[in-house]
Amino acid sequence: MLCLSAGDATAGGGLAADILTLASMGCHPLPVQTAALVRDTRGIDELWPVAPELIAMQARAVLEDVPVAAFKLGFCGSVENVAVIAEILADYPDVPLVVEPGLHAAALLGEAGEEIAAALADLILPQTTLLVADRHELLRLTGLAGDEAAESDEDDGGGGGQGETGGAELDEALERLLGNGTEYVLLTGGGDHGPQLVDTLFGSEGIVRTDAGPRPAAPCLGAGTTLAAAAVAA
Repeated sequence: MLCLSAGDATAGGGLAADILTLASMGCHPLPVQTAALVRDTRGIDELWPVAPELIAMQARAVLEDVPVAAFKLGFCGSVENVAVIAEILADYPDVPLVVEPGLHAAALLGEAGEEIAAALADLILPQTTLLVADRHELLRLTGLAGDEAAESDEDDGGGGGQGETGGAELDEALERLLGNGTEYVLLTGGGDHGPQLVDTLFGSEGIVRTDAGPRPAAPCLGAGTTLAAAAVAA
């Protein structure tokens, strides 16, 4: 499994979480770093994108040497990196792609973070087999976030559901994404509250399945990353 994402010294998210999750499920991860982070378990302090040409060189070197069963994409680091990664993915249209966009990390970049979201929507999501994202991220990816884009700037706590606000906007976001090439959307509840933690899988025909359970008492760092990596392995 080829994983493209940021480094994360906490191992809660990013490449470290991908590696731990995939290895625990019997897969061999092939990690390609897209950005460096300075963070602890409470949040991200600084980030630096890896140069796009280095990402392209490393990813293609592995792809030309090792058979890859699936791609897993996390935080890309920059618009330029999104463009380079999109070109690489386009050369492998038959390989499944799972995307967990990492827009909570992108929020640290301000306007540049919104540009990353727009680039993902234009270049990556039409190639995506499964998008794993919470409500805030779905609205950002479709330009429907409005003033709530800054409400959830940390990595999600997993779970799902449509939450307490934004029902109509969320429906429109799902319609746009599924109508623009994304095959499935797994809506998590990182931006929501309440005792139940609900994950809802959507396809072109509507809801495919829903899974629910008690919400953890504390936020779970990297839950979205881990969930997406597990989906790749499955």
